[in-house]
Amino acid sequence: MADPAPDPVADPVADPAATPVADPVLDLTGPWPVPDAECRRRWLAATGRAVAEEPAWMTAFPAGDEQVREHLATAMGAPAGQLVLTGGIRAGAAALARTARRVLVECPTFAGVPPVFAAAGCEVRLAPWGALVAEQRRWAPDLVWLTSPGRNPDGRTAPPELLAELAAGGPVAVNEVYRWFAPPAPPPAGCVVVGSTSKLAGGGTRIGWLRRPDGPAEVPPAERATAPAHLLQRTWAHFLADGGLAELDRSMVRPVGRAAAAYRAATGLAAAAGAVPFLVLPAAPGVTEAELVAGFERHGLRVGPGAAFHAPQPCVRVCFTGLTEADAAEAGTRTRALAAEGVVGLP
Repeated sequence: MADPAPDPVADPVADPAATPVADPVLDLTGPWPVPDAECRRRWLAATGRAVAEEPAWMTAFPAGDEQVREHLATAMGAPAGQLVLTGGIRAGAAALARTARRVLVECPTFAGVPPVFAAAGCEVRLAPWGALVAEQRRWAPDLVWLTSPGRNPDGRTAPPELLAELAAGGPVAVNEVYRWFAPPAPPPAGCVVVGSTSKLAGGGTRIGWLRRPDGPAEVPPAERATAPAHLLQRTWAHFLADGGLAELDRSMVRPVGRAAAAYRAATGLAAAAGAVPFLVLPAAPGVTEAELVAGFERHGLRVGPGAAFHAPQPCVRVCFTGLTEADAAEAGTRTRALAAEGVVGLP
């Protein structure tokens, strides 16, 4: 007599409810979202107006499109005459590198900047904020580079006294690429400000700028060589005139702030000012950075290793771009569980 057929309800293979379902992997490495449909509608309209202008097909003026500079200067509370348009942060760094032999760069920092200076033949040294002033006095660099506000990867904003001390010791460049996410303080007199729209609207449409306190009365060839195409500049001019900055704030910045707040609340961290897109979490004592990253992976969280940002201590960066509030809260809950296991430290 044949054995009875197995009961499909009692068979764990046949019963989907009996098969464990893994939690979805949440990406906290910082994938950047694209602007929403309303922003893109305005961008398309701006593009149409730009292509209809015959001068937009010609080379831009050396300092860049006057209307773009005026819109950006208004947002910064600075004279438009201080701005020169560039191709972005690295383009600004490349322009500054041509007048420097030694460059002192903060750490941690965006890893794409030091190679720009090195490729231009500069000697580059890195130091944490707490050691920058002492290293500047000892080494006498031609330029000090740091990021504020909302530095990548830890979201910190430089204390005004640090900027003042550095500016008193020599040329300083302040990277304000995250000014859209945290309120920037006015830089000390003499600082060059480097900026970009890449973190506001995406790198595919980015324009950048250098803001010099003495103004671009005569634009050096290195800065002219990094200018974005005039047609793109004119598109930005029309987009900004149509309220583009406010739309990008609504579409790109505020969702990041809400996700960051949800993560911090679920993790038990204090609230942060502004909408800073990321923060750094240190390894617990005795835990290596590789073990820290692996711990996050076990909990279904993808994070960026601190070494990718020249961080001096084992840590990871968690980034909130592209996360819903619900996913950010879930990521925070998993991070709290990882802290309970003694793998990650919570500031």
